[in-house]
Amino acid sequence: MSSKKGSPVGILLLVVAGGVLSAIANYWRELLALGLTGLVAWAIYKFIVSGKASPEQAPTVSPPEQPITPASPRPDIAPFVKRQPAPQAVASNNGNDYWVSPGRSVTVNGYTIEGGVYIGKGLSAVASSEVEPALINRDLPINRQTGDCTIRHLDYWPSYERATPTARTAYLEWLSTGRNRLNADIGYVFLFFYGLERRALHDARTSAAAESDVAWIKAEVERLLSIYGGNGSFHSYASSFLDLLNYQRYDSELYKQPPPLVEPGRGLGLGHRIGLGECVKQGAPLPADWAYAWFYADPTTLLRTAARRCPDEFRALFLQRYGEVFGAGLAIAPNKTQLKFERRPASSSFTSGGQKHFLQFDLPDPSVLTAPVKKLQGIADWCYPKLDGYSRFLGKAGANKESFDALLELPLALWPPQYRQVFEKMRGLVTGAQRPAAISFEKFKSWFPDWQTVNKAKLQSLYRVLGEAGLGIEPDVRFGGAVPGPESTVVLFADDLASSTTSPSPRYTAAALTLQLGAAVAAADNGHGPAFEERGMADGRETQPAPPVLGLTFH
Repeated sequence: MSSKKGSPVGILLLVVAGGVLSAIANYWRELLALGLTGLVAWAIYKFIVSGKASPEQAPTVSPPEQPITPASPRPDIAPFVKRQPAPQAVASNNGNDYWVSPGRSVTVNGYTIEGGVYIGKGLSAVASSEVEPALINRDLPINRQTGDCTIRHLDYWPSYERATPTARTAYLEWLSTGRNRLNADIGYVFLFFYGLERRALHDARTSAAAESDVAWIKAEVERLLSIYGGNGSFHSYASSFLDLLNYQRYDSELYKQPPPLVEPGRGLGLGHRIGLGECVKQGAPLPADWAYAWFYADPTTLLRTAARRCPDEFRALFLQRYGEVFGAGLAIAPNKTQLKFERRPASSSFTSGGQKHFLQFDLPDPSVLTAPVKKLQGIADWCYPKLDGYSRFLGKAGANKESFDALLELPLALWPPQYRQVFEKMRGLVTGAQRPAAISFEKFKSWFPDWQTVNKAKLQSLYRVLGEAGLGIEPDVRFGGAVPGPESTVVLFADDLASSTTSPSPRYTAAALTLQLGAAVAAADNGHGPAFEERGMADGRETQPAPPVLGLTFH
């Protein structure tokens, strides 16, 4: 039989294994104790390492997705607790999925609000992946105990998601009460305005449903301007927003239509600038109402108290004087500056991406010129003195704009037609007869509104108006005449408008004093009748009777 030889490695392993077994057999208790000690030491080391917090990595507890509002929060601390909501997951950029149409109403956290808002979760901003700031998320907490829309709780760039629960409550309160509270903080108005901007400038580009809302949006912004337009920032953003919507497409020759309304010193809107540009480009004279709008809105013009206190009367007088000076209208040569419009949206939904809106027109922009404005300022400067008395009268406490006292302070051109016709009829009679006309003072008074009192000041004002109508009167208190009594007779005569004056000149005053002195001397000398008669007979002339005056009858 043949035998099989083992390999050297195998023999070595057998020897080592035998040695280990022999050691275990002799020292098995000692080895077991050593193993158990090592195991315990390793377990203690792992426990210490896992329980120790490093300075850089403090232990954190993940908050729930939405803060839990207690059913009965403590009133002493609830208003001061700020709960930061978990970021919303952005799911869509389609505004139609979140928009509540005008005419509908919806309830959010117990507040019923009208349509015209975005509601839901997941609508992204226009130019970024952030949440749309105007989006109202029902799941975000509110704080009913301190929801006052007159107090500012919002940041400079308001966002419903980032707002505090108190601010959200105040915003929902403002929405639910008609969006018209006069003393509401402007931040809530802007937050609502952000949604209107998005709907008209973003959604309407691709959605017919959104485009159909634009007419309502324009009317709503005009309503907001009528309430909150006193805020300069909101007025600027809202007005430029309307300009962009109104004049992306427009009918030509705007200057042939009445100009849009203007506010003093606010600057010309895009519609005014387009109308002025068209007028200049076509070489047409500037219509009076457009000239007035330009003057009234330009921030460089001087609007005195009379123009602000009685704007209707100032406008009427301005238009009249403009026609007298420029006839059909002021001619303006085309300038090189081209008309363009640039607007940055108010909402951070757009501005985070730097979006702007531009409109370019093939028209000159005369609104940058200063020479025409200076000419219009000259028209206004002519009007101011003629309205100063009326303005001061209206500034008095309890002044009645409809009273005769107020009427006396106005230029004749601004009197009601029924009273202007009286002056025109009187002038026609005395001019046609080519002689003065006498009438009782009581009859003269009856042609005008009831007088409370008749004094020198009122007669001075009335006689000034008579002068504007081309009439003179005697006795004239402005030239030393007495105040007529109830039984007095006054004489009316045609006066030359070019040479008429409202106050006596020094030469007239000297001549009047000389005559009064001569009359006084004659009266002291026991009259002049006989001497005059004798001189007349000696000269061979007969004394002619005074010409009769024309009697006037007005119906």
